[in-house]
Amino acid sequence: MRRVFLTVCMTMLLSLTLATVASAAPTLAQVSAVFTAPTTLNLFFRIDTPDNEQETAHVDYGTTAAYGTSTPDASTPTAVSVQSLGFDLGNLTPGTMYHYRLVVSSPSGTAQTGDLIITTPGAQTKPTLTNGKHKKHKKHKKHKKH
Repeated sequence: MRRVFLTVCMTMLLSLTLATVASAAPTLAQVSAVFTAPTTLNLFFRIDTPDNEQETAHVDYGTTAAYGTSTPDASTPTAVSVQSLGFDLGNLTPGTMYHYRLVVSSPSGTAQTGDLIITTPGAQTKPTLTNGKHKKHKKHKKHKKH
């Protein structure tokens, strides 16, 4: 009976030790979101990797929280615990709300930001001139009263 109890205790202790040694998934934070043009959004994220592992990262985005579009995967360098990755989202529609999130995968797990929302600037219109001058209207003749 003692031998069984001792074996169970040692197995539980070994399981707890392995659980605390297991690697943790990276943590993420958005650093900035800047429109470099009315239809191009430049995103920068900070990635903290506890085990200095190499990750792949991409941004999912779209006009709903179902996203629908993803950037190509970017790889992070190994042996760097804190790094910043940038992504350009181009060909966005002016004056439109977009949902986006960063997804990072490493050997230790996958992490993602929550659903983030941004609206692109509206389309800018410029007044048009004809030959550099305003159009002149024709004067109407006055009618005589009968």
